[in-house]
Amino acid sequence: MPGGGVNLAGKWKPAKGKGKFLFPVKALSKVFKGLFLERLELLLQQLGLGNTPDLFRQLHAKNWVVYAKPPCGGKKGLVQYLARYTHNIAISHHRIIQYDQQQVIFRYKDYRHANLNKVMTLSATEFVRRLSLHFLPKGFCRIRHYGILAASWKQRLFPHTSQKQSTNWQDFWESKGLIVNRCPQCKTGTLVLLSTLDPVRGPPGKDSLATSNTTRS
Repeated sequence: MPGGGVNLAGKWKPAKGKGKFLFPVKALSKVFKGLFLERLELLLQQLGLGNTPDLFRQLHAKNWVVYAKPPCGGKKGLVQYLARYTHNIAISHHRIIQYDQQQVIFRYKDYRHANLNKVMTLSATEFVRRLSLHFLPKGFCRIRHYGILAASWKQRLFPHTSQKQSTNWQDFWESKGLIVNRCPQCKTGTLVLLSTLDPVRGPPGKDSLATSNTTRS
């Protein structure tokens, strides 16, 4: 959620919190209370329980509290926490201790027993079954941008961003001391690109794998 918005003139307008907060907590409490009670009343009417004026008078008279505080560990900690859910699926690589065609051995944290770190062994079939439960159905996106963060809006509101020249990825890594075309095995030979795969949406099918392959030597 951006800390501001774009006005009718196409200019960026920061939130009134000056970087400390996005919405005032007291104002957020009133809006949340109003929307919640509106939906609750509609639900009760649909269930045939709409004759509750005394209940809603009491609920409207109460001060509702929206619990909001700075994230633990600051902004960096929040990004790292979210990244574990947006860029990993169910289990990270460092938790897997050993695996073969028969079984998988991995570490896990037992939240029911004082958050103890334990080791579990599963058959390869059962491990794959549990892992597949975390895959999103077809058509669902793990990360999606809405509003002014959507690609079409960004090009219209901030046209200068699309004019920025992209950095060559090889030059980028070489500036950090990594030679990307050096052989990772012998550390002296040079990798030669023979062919490339055209970008596709989703994993390639069997036909595309058979006809188009990337080979390095």
